[in-house]
Amino acid sequence: MIRIRRRSLVLAGALFLAGCVSAPALGDEAFVALADAYVSRDADAAAAQYAENATVIYAYDGAPEERAVGRDAIAASFAGFFGQIDARLPLDLNFRVTQRQGANARGFYRLRFGGRETSYGGFETEQSPDGLLVRDRSTSATIVDFEEAPGPLLVRADENDLDRDYYGLLAGRYRLPDGCDLVVTRSVVRLFLRNTCDQSWRGLNRKSGLEWTGGDQVLPASETVGFAFAPVADAPSATLRMAKDARTATATRSTPYAMEDVTFAAADGTRLAGTIYHPKNPDQRLPATVLVHGSGPQDRDGYASIIAVLADALAAQGRVVLAYDKRGSGASQGNGDAAGFDVLARDAASAMGYLRSRAEVDPKRVGLAGSSQAGWVVAKAIEQGSQPADVFLLGAAGAAFTVREQNLYNTDVRMECAGIPASAREKALAQQSAFFDAIYDRSKAPGSMS
Repeated sequence: MIRIRRRSLVLAGALFLAGCVSAPALGDEAFVALADAYVSRDADAAAAQYAENATVIYAYDGAPEERAVGRDAIAASFAGFFGQIDARLPLDLNFRVTQRQGANARGFYRLRFGGRETSYGGFETEQSPDGLLVRDRSTSATIVDFEEAPGPLLVRADENDLDRDYYGLLAGRYRLPDGCDLVVTRSVVRLFLRNTCDQSWRGLNRKSGLEWTGGDQVLPASETVGFAFAPVADAPSATLRMAKDARTATATRSTPYAMEDVTFAAADGTRLAGTIYHPKNPDQRLPATVLVHGSGPQDRDGYASIIAVLADALAAQGRVVLAYDKRGSGASQGNGDAAGFDVLARDAASAMGYLRSRAEVDPKRVGLAGSSQAGWVVAKAIEQGSQPADVFLLGAAGAAFTVREQNLYNTDVRMECAGIPASAREKALAQQSAFFDAIYDRSKAPGSMS
C-alpha cells in the first residue's frame, strides 16, 4: 500500500515473495494477483492476498510508524491510496527478493506511476501455508538498493526496463591497461559493450546492477566473461573490472566528453527531452549532429543502444551530439504512435535548430545521422526544407526500400520465425498489401477490412 508524505511516494504493504519463472515459489500466484490489482486499482483484489487478521506495518524514515490490522483495514488503505493517484497514470509494481528463510522473505520493490515518478522501498514478509500474507512490514529504500539487488524481476522478468537514472551512471568509456577502450551503452533492456580496438560489440546479461556477464556473440548464449562496475551511489562508476579465464583487468573511466540533459520545443510546442554530448575542452565552435531514431518507441539511447553507440563514437571524434527521446517515449511528451514521418522530420529539424542556438556549436555545421527508419525521416526533413551540413545513415531503410517493401518483408520474416505456415503468411501479407493500397489510394479501400 502507499502513503504520500512530503511529496514523496512510498509504498507499504502488498509485498510478496516470488521465485524463478520456471519454478514458482510459495506466494508467487498471490504476488502476480497483487501486481494485477495495482494495474486495475482494485483494492479488494489486493487485500484478498492477505490473511483475515494480517498486519501491515509502515515504517518509513522520517514518519511515525503506522499499522493496518485485518483485511478490511488493509482494503481501506489500498482504496485510499488508489484514490489519491491520477487515474490516467498506469501503475506498475515489481519486486526483487534478496533473502528467504522458510515462510519469511525480504527484498525491495519498485512502483512506477506512468512515466512521471518512481517509488522504491524495502519489505519484510511472512506467509501462511496457503500463501497469504500474515505480516508485511515496509521500509524506506532507494533506486540503488533496488537495482543493485541480484536476480531478475519477479513479475514479467523478460520485460525489465533499465532505469536510465541508475544505468546511465554505468555508461561511458573505460580505458584498459592495453590502451583499448570499453564503451558501455544502455538499451532499454540490457547493457551493451564495444571494444574500440577489435570493434567487438556484445550484449551483456544482468546478474545484479553492478555485475554482468558476456559471451562470444552479440546476444550471449554462454557466459564467458564477467564484468563488475564500481558502486554508483554518489557518482558514475569509476572502474570496470573484466574477468575471463582466471585473468582480470581493470579499466578506468576515461570518457572524452561530458553529457548534459536538455529539453527543447518541437514545432508544435511538444516538449522533447534529450542528452547533449560535449567534447571536453574545445578551443573553437564545433560541428554537431542530431541523431534520428529508427521505428517504434525509442528513447535517446535507441533500440539495442544503437543511438548511444553512434553518439559516443561521434562525440569521441570531436562533434557535439544531441540524442533525444522520440515523442511519446522516455521523458518526451506527445503521442509517438500518431506521429508520421512528417511530424518526426519536423522534430529532427527542431533538434537541429536547438543545436544551432548553442554557444559551443558552429551553426553552419549541424548534420543528421541515424539508422533504419531514420533514412525516411531524414529524407522527409530535407524535403521539408532542412539543410543539414552532412548526413550519415547506417543501414537506413529510406536509402533503398519503400515503407511498403520493408514492412511486408519484416512481417513475413517474423511470421516465418514464429513457425506460421506459408499459407497463413500469404493471407496476412495480402491483407497488409491491401492496407498499403488503401493508404496510397482511398478508392482501393475495401468496404470492410475484416
